[in-house]
Amino acid sequence: MTMDRSTKIAISISAAALFAVGTAAIAQAPTGETEFELIFSLTEISAGEAVATGDGQMALAVNQVAHLLGAGGFLNYAVGNCSSLQVVDVEARTIETHGYCSYRDADGDWVFEQFTTDGAAPIDTIVLAGEFIGGTGKFEGIAGTVATEMFGLIEDNEVTLVGGRKTGRFTVGGDDVPAAADDIVAAEPADAAAPAQPATAVEDDDALFAALMEEGAFVFRRVANCAGCHGNEGLGDFGPKLAGNGYLASVSGVVGIILGGFTEHGMPAFAADLDNRQVAAVATFVRNSWGNDFGLVREEWVANRR
Repeated sequence: MTMDRSTKIAISISAAALFAVGTAAIAQAPTGETEFELIFSLTEISAGEAVATGDGQMALAVNQVAHLLGAGGFLNYAVGNCSSLQVVDVEARTIETHGYCSYRDADGDWVFEQFTTDGAAPIDTIVLAGEFIGGTGKFEGIAGTVATEMFGLIEDNEVTLVGGRKTGRFTVGGDDVPAAADDIVAAEPADAAAPAQPATAVEDDDALFAALMEEGAFVFRRVANCAGCHGNEGLGDFGPKLAGNGYLASVSGVVGIILGGFTEHGMPAFAADLDNRQVAAVATFVRNSWGNDFGLVREEWVANRR
């Protein structure tokens, strides 16, 4: 059985991702469990040859790298790997998938997740049901439910952007209230976990934001010449449109693409050409121009992601 491009797109809802969309939160649920919300991007690193299984279906194994962005320290800036078996029905435009993910946070502690579509799901609206099945370090004994909603944008008959959102609840070590809650908060980068700052710190942030916007505009249009592909006004040309692009909400996604590139779609890697300040500047610029309003990106965040 041969596959046309649209079939490959259907299978590659897990294909290489640029950015993730959504907001992140963590809160104490009424039950004593901890509620969480994470945004993520997935980058495909390998996929087996599709095998015909009969009745118009094809199956293949897919391996991906995941980047997570959370709040309250829970899996914030975590990096992981996901492996899954996908069965696609081309005519019905459905996909059935089952697999596992493992995520490692900044402290080197792991969380393990199992997920499934629980039967065939429409390709255009994939929702995965999952659960945490264990962890290490401060996450030892973690258990809970995970709902994963996939997003994708198809342009020019290719998947150019894909990401998603995870929500759910968890406990650690079987306790009603997570025993490691304080540790989880401490795992967040010090900048994001810091308590409310006095007015002088806010003013310093305003000054930093203004400086990064000015520097970022220069990097975008002159140094890295991002405008050559994305347009001076972010309206896209050879590269995707950045104006009003919700995928830029993910700091990890934006910084990761600037550093590592997306070569199969013509986006070069700039890790060797731009220092942390320049990456922070251009990331801040694109996240806050042309109708975007996603806040600044700090140098230390780039250093952690590099």
